[in-house]
Amino acid sequence: MITDDRTISYAETSQWSRRLADGLAALGMRPGDRVGVLMANYLEFIPLKFAIARTGAVAIPFNYLYRRDELGYVLAQSECNVLITMTGFMGLDYLGMLDEIAPGWDKAPADADGRALTAPPQLRHVLLLPVDGRHRDGVAEVTDLAALGDRHAGATDRAAVAPGDVGDILYTSGTTGSPKGVMVTHDAVQRTGYASALTRAYEDGRRVLFSLPCYHMFGYVEGLLSVMFVGGAIIPQTTFSPVGYLRGVQQHRATDILCVPTMAVALIQHPDLGSYDLSPLNAILCGSAPAPVWIWQKFRDDLDISEIVTGYGMTECGGAMTLTLPEDPLELSSTTVGRPKLAGAAGLSDGDLVAYMTVDPLTGDPLPEGAEGELRQLARRHHERDGERRARHLIGEQARRQKLQPAHGIGEGADQPQPEEVRQPQQRANRAAVFLRGIH
Repeated sequence: MITDDRTISYAETSQWSRRLADGLAALGMRPGDRVGVLMANYLEFIPLKFAIARTGAVAIPFNYLYRRDELGYVLAQSECNVLITMTGFMGLDYLGMLDEIAPGWDKAPADADGRALTAPPQLRHVLLLPVDGRHRDGVAEVTDLAALGDRHAGATDRAAVAPGDVGDILYTSGTTGSPKGVMVTHDAVQRTGYASALTRAYEDGRRVLFSLPCYHMFGYVEGLLSVMFVGGAIIPQTTFSPVGYLRGVQQHRATDILCVPTMAVALIQHPDLGSYDLSPLNAILCGSAPAPVWIWQKFRDDLDISEIVTGYGMTECGGAMTLTLPEDPLELSSTTVGRPKLAGAAGLSDGDLVAYMTVDPLTGDPLPEGAEGELRQLARRHHERDGERRARHLIGEQARRQKLQPAHGIGEGADQPQPEEVRQPQQRANRAAVFLRGIH
């Protein structure tokens, strides 16, 4: 991880996360317990995230822009046992919110049996990350958690964590009501992250800069998890500004950025764009909404960026399931969300991460390609190989009866522009190297 203030290696991150994990275990956290994290993209988020996984507990990265009532709701609804929170951020006062949500939270520790003595009913401990100079007397901080781990070294050595265990509860925006927690397994996000590295043909040591929050799948999977398959690095930023991105690319030699279309426009149209050395940058992943092709043409022509991709995903699916390929025409990144990610050994029997089909929302019967219906996704998950084969057979049989080919990825039909020859042969070599890592 690289920030303006500090750079830490894989070894340092591992050691730090182990100390924090032992500290959580000393607080009583066990497999299946729930640890909420209310934190922007600060350096501490990453070792904390891995520490929670080490204990076998479930991480709940909360949206740090929640107001009081929203925060109170998700704390109770998620049955959060431990909350690790910033003291404040962008004018939001989390200490003040907690004072109203759970009066006395800072003076009423859990009882001898670990049961909470304040509302929300399951909340046992609160730990602080001071980011604005404030502290609260008697309340432990993240540094104290690591010190506690030092005194209980090895407390998580025997923690049992399986690929199919729930690793995260990620809350959706709640556009149709209150926020809803999506339970995601370790296996699901690892497959998705690996598929991103393979589909985008990561080179070894890729450096991805982003301000998209790690409580969201975009920053978490497409940023953090994907680069780990090639020994890469992330350059997380706590907020977005065009100057912050441009300066970050120049200072930290970022080779890839994550953004949404409004951010892309702000970057490519910034008046000081030519004042920065952006020569290391050769890739961009932009998602969440369509973008006109002229944006990508300007990135290609003005910045000499050779890899411009977009995609589609859902929190419920474990992140982005589709991507355009680096070698695709730019029109595909403007008019489609790509095809199912390449996943190699982590995918279905044909090597794709997922397969899509539309079904009748009332009967569940498969529909012909192009027909409107309910979108259904098939993905391989831990210990589901037999189920995958049965579902794959169903899709193939329906296609055969209707004299159709099995569903392709979005943007792959005969009426769509077909992929060009790979513009950079190195992409083939990169993809082959990532593929072999998946096998081994």
